[in-house]
Amino acid sequence: RPAGTHVMGVIAFPHPFRSFYAEQAALKFFTIFVIAVTILIVILALDNMVKTGEASGYSSLEFAGSNSEAYKVITSWTGRQMVVAAFSAGFHFVFLVFYVLFLSLSTSWVSAHPACPPWLVRPASILALLQPVGGLFDIMLQSLNIASICAVASGTTPPDHGPAAATAFAVIHDVILALGALVSAVMGIVILCTRRRTTPTTPAASSASSAPPTDYALMQG
Repeated sequence: RPAGTHVMGVIAFPHPFRSFYAEQAALKFFTIFVIAVTILIVILALDNMVKTGEASGYSSLEFAGSNSEAYKVITSWTGRQMVVAAFSAGFHFVFLVFYVLFLSLSTSWVSAHPACPPWLVRPASILALLQPVGGLFDIMLQSLNIASICAVASGTTPPDHGPAAATAFAVIHDVILALGALVSAVMGIVILCTRRRTTPTTPAASSASSAPPTDYALMQG
């Protein structure tokens, strides 16, 4: 595939992510994935600590949708749970660095792979560029949640329209993240299956490919 991509057929520029995995791609993908999953496990553990009758977890605040609902969720927490929820919101900033990086690289890799269907090349490239945008929406979401927690803890109510805006940001962020994850997972499986079916079995081909493949070659399939 060409190193550049076209957005809406108008602007042409080199894709910013493809040079990152040109060398040691497998190691980079694996390292980022492991770190992201580890942080996610911590976030899920924190989420379990803020479950109450009004809140199924921290996500209840993200999708409260109104000041009254956000107030009910936050006031159902004890002081310690408010601290845990605020810490969880802050910890999301660390998480978003790694999930944005992983999904940006994986969707970029999919778009550049020879097995990628032509109709998916441009959408996958655009999805790679949209992942940091989803991360920005996550930053705004978590910032609003922290503001709401601090407001209620200080004896006032969440900022006007803050919870509604937070929910809107959460929906946009989740859609971008889910599309990136779906394309990466489905095409990753397709590429791996295609690679196994097309592995050469003739002696000549086997001897020609006896040298250990590079990480980039592994990722390219």
